[in-house]
Amino acid sequence: MERITKIKEVTFGVTPVGPWDTVRYISETLSGNPQTVESAEARSDRASGGTLLTGLTVEGNIEAELSSSDTSYKDFLLAGMMAPSWVASTTATSTYTIDNTAKTITDTGAGPDLTTIVSVGGAVVLKSPFLLNVNKVVYVSAVTPTVITYIGNLQDETAVVGATLGGPEYAEVGGGATTTSHSFTIEKNFLDLTQKAIDYIGSLVGGFTLNFEYGALAALTLAFNAKDWKVPAVPLTDPPTVVNPPDDDIPVNSSGDMGAIIIDNIDQALCFQSLSIELNNNLTPQNCLGILTATDFTPGSATITVNANLYLGDNSFQYVSKKITNTPISIFFSATNADGGVAGYLPKVLLNSPDPSSTGANTEIILNLTGSASAPTPPQNQFRLYWI
Repeated sequence: MERITKIKEVTFGVTPVGPWDTVRYISETLSGNPQTVESAEARSDRASGGTLLTGLTVEGNIEAELSSSDTSYKDFLLAGMMAPSWVASTTATSTYTIDNTAKTITDTGAGPDLTTIVSVGGAVVLKSPFLLNVNKVVYVSAVTPTVITYIGNLQDETAVVGATLGGPEYAEVGGGATTTSHSFTIEKNFLDLTQKAIDYIGSLVGGFTLNFEYGALAALTLAFNAKDWKVPAVPLTDPPTVVNPPDDDIPVNSSGDMGAIIIDNIDQALCFQSLSIELNNNLTPQNCLGILTATDFTPGSATITVNANLYLGDNSFQYVSKKITNTPISIFFSATNADGGVAGYLPKVLLNSPDPSSTGANTEIILNLTGSASAPTPPQNQFRLYWI
């Protein structure tokens, strides 16, 4: 039995004293990988001079099902975005009515001015005591002091007293956002053995992938690069260090919990099979003579790749030619359940998709939208990730 735990470092490469968080995961490939060179010395006895250790690369992935209440995922996603912190949520409590035909949320009480709570182009999340729309997220297309006009799908609710809504926490890549490095010590503890563990010290999130596919749970892949690798005499998470247990909130379901995927600020009722967002920070190791492992990592450009499969139709065919005209699109998505979830907005995605084609008899023609997010003009965020 294996347990994965993590603790956030205050100083890069220095492990604090607990408490630790238990990380929920499906599988992992964290490893210290020796780099060796075989001696090229010519020997008269034809024997090999052997291989010598010349470096140690410490890296690997953690595969997980997305569950928003797990603070480890929240910490890791912020580290992947390389943002200083999550921007605080904004909330307003009043009496609200939802009309999904008109696509409006109306304050029928005396709540705060809604223009100070949410903004056009952002997200709004609905909280308890909304009954049918708890933790649902929609895109704000217009806002007045008393009415939010949205794009997305909600259920009608009338005069919900004491309900709370607002802009959820978010982190951004680009748009002048400060680049901040967040590092962790991650311990892999083999519980069936006697005090056996491996520590990955100075672990940075080199990137992550959010993957939503019909018939599956929302998947999160976290890619790590680490400064150091150690086998401790005693696991760092053994008593008296406290290890926070994992929660049991339900993971997000890509089939039932996915909100409308909105392209170019219009709900065009497109039918998606899958959507994935991949962020790569292009970390470059700093390797010094006399030290086996990297002493630090330098972040490169944030490469953000979008890949979506949707059924070809009259309303989706319009995106086929945009790769040639270099016409960007914007994408807004959300995936939440009663325990929370995530949402995201990419304001400028340039497509490089292949042409749709048939794969054989009795098969649907699928449009594969692929592209890269770039910085809009004037400069603004390249990717905004909401934590619900």
